[in-house]
Amino acid sequence: MKEDCIFCKIIKGQIPSAQIWEDEEFLAILDISPNTRGMTLVLAKSHHDSDVFGMPDDVYQKFWLAAKKVVKLLEKALAVQRVAAVMEGMGVNHAHI
Repeated sequence: MKEDCIFCKIIKGQIPSAQIWEDEEFLAILDISPNTRGMTLVLAKSHHDSDVFGMPDDVYQKFWLAAKKVVKLLEKALAVQRVAAVMEGMGVNHAHI
């Protein structure tokens, strides 16, 4: 894990977060500055560059499956029909959806 990465610090519990879902490899937290109600970040627990196309295929596939689980939770909790997923990574260089 990259020690100076804010998301790594959140994953290690050094910075508080509102966690809504977790498994062994991924963590979902509510965004601290949401632009929409329920905005959530799905983070890879191991540090991967935000250019996820360099991520190993098996991790990449699991990442999207984790995001799918979180989307289903958000759809139910927010009573919405759709949840958008964005992967851009320009603000923090740590893989997140």
